[in-house]
Amino acid sequence: PVTEQVTRAVLALFPDLKDQWLEFAAIGLASQAPAQFLEAALTARNASELVPLARLLAGQIASKGETPAIARLVEAVARRAAAPDTLRQSILETLAAETRASVVPAWTSSLEGALRTLLSKSPASVASAALPLAARFDRDGRLKDQTRSLVASLTAKLTDSKLPDEQRARVVTSLVGVRQADAAILPAVGKLLGSSASPALQKQTLEALGASGDPAAGRLIASAFTKLPADLQETAFSHLVRRTEGSMALLDVVKSGEVKLTSLSPNSIHRLRRHNDATVAKRANELIDELRGPELKEKAALIAKLTPEVEKSGNVENGHKLFTQNCAVCHKFVGLV
Repeated sequence: PVTEQVTRAVLALFPDLKDQWLEFAAIGLASQAPAQFLEAALTARNASELVPLARLLAGQIASKGETPAIARLVEAVARRAAAPDTLRQSILETLAAETRASVVPAWTSSLEGALRTLLSKSPASVASAALPLAARFDRDGRLKDQTRSLVASLTAKLTDSKLPDEQRARVVTSLVGVRQADAAILPAVGKLLGSSASPALQKQTLEALGASGDPAAGRLIASAFTKLPADLQETAFSHLVRRTEGSMALLDVVKSGEVKLTSLSPNSIHRLRRHNDATVAKRANELIDELRGPELKEKAALIAKLTPEVEKSGNVENGHKLFTQNCAVCHKFVGLV
């Protein structure tokens, strides 16, 4: 077993490790007792420098899905109010993001007390990070008053352009994580898409909505598609096409005319036509062919009109003049035009 003395020594040295192999060795040792290292990190003198390691170790605890360990870690974060907010926030955010939705610790008085403290007696950044966990773990609504109050406060921050993008992005992530608590949350978050918000914030909003896997989030992205900056439309498409519901939502807005087929790139159209879900692919092919019908007829008429001209005998002398003027600068044969 890893002793407390060894744990403290590794944490003290970790931020200064420059050798990659030594860093890997330290991570390997910490991975043998992630909960022990995290609890020690919360009281370490160099706690603010341990955020990257804390995210990694919290992710390991989350991925294992051991509910007692998750509950103890939440309680430890609540108990160590003197620890740097960035460290406490990073641990809670990682647990919220990487713990499977089906993993819910037993509701105990200690866990309830910890979450109540985090929501109502912590700095806004820490409370915001704890909110998705509280909403997921509190199945009987014991913390509904604190949750409702915090949701209202965070929703107001979505439109506060004076706040840094990073802070608003964290608000978005927290709110998307508790979207079941209030039907108004997703529409409020969705208003950032295609708004005056920075492209960076809109991209982070897309990431949060897309990662949720919620069909309603997919419909929001699809509806906002044409309002997004051009470089974000491909990001939006990638999130939509990843899931059947998102792909269908995009096809819905294409059919309704909210999104013009011409706004989709050839590659995007190809991906819809060749979608892994046969139902999506079938609908995409039928819809695209239907919408392109008039266009194809117009194209066929134009080809029919120009074909007789193309098939006429050419004028070699005029061709030579045109070639010399437009092509010969680059296209030469052994130095000759």
